[in-house]
Amino acid sequence: MIWPRDLFRRRKSQTPPTFEEYSLLAARARDRPGFLPETGPEIHSDLFRYLTEQRGRGAGIIEVGCFKGASSILFAYLCDKYGWPFYSLDITPEYLEYTRKLLHELGLGSGGRFFLGSLEKFGRETRLAERPALVFIDANHSYPEVVKDIRALYELNRRPHAVAFHDFSLRSSNPADGRIFVDRAIFDCFGNGVEYRRIGQQFGENPVPSAESPSPAGAYWERNGSEGVLIELDGRELSSP
Repeated sequence: MIWPRDLFRRRKSQTPPTFEEYSLLAARARDRPGFLPETGPEIHSDLFRYLTEQRGRGAGIIEVGCFKGASSILFAYLCDKYGWPFYSLDITPEYLEYTRKLLHELGLGSGGRFFLGSLEKFGRETRLAERPALVFIDANHSYPEVVKDIRALYELNRRPHAVAFHDFSLRSSNPADGRIFVDRAIFDCFGNGVEYRRIGQQFGENPVPSAESPSPAGAYWERNGSEGVLIELDGRELSSP
């Protein structure tokens, strides 16, 4: 599937994006039945600041794992403002449809494309007309699946300017969740010395939830961890695995 450049030549907004305007839209979503945000204002604020400051480094956002659309609101809002393409990916049709309807109700995502499948599948079936400004990965957090998503970044026909990962320091004591090691997958793929920006909530010596007192589902944060990280990909190649 090819998304030609002309398809996304939408008129840019006459007014620049503001975090206050975005926040009003996000507040409206809280009243929608079934809305369950798993990303919060801290990471959205950091991503908003980065994307507005770096807007000349790419055009478009790919979201890998939309769930109930909490981050989709931010990405669709910025893409509408800048006339960028917005792609939302998920392997669950119900999440894609929920997100599509949510954005429609908020008047966002007029040029969005909703793709059922993984980033790997998206890369095989899609030819991007322009380099994305950001790929945001918030899908399956198990070690092997994060590695797959990282490798899929380099199979896109246009290398993104940057990639951001959610749940960088998340762990789980629940065997059903598998090996939740987003951070280790990143270090194994990019090298232990990879430069990254910490984004979102930051955790000290006593995170909540913690390994000693996890959530009812078994989730907890590592000490001194970060909710997310952002890595710029210019000139950056993969190591192993």
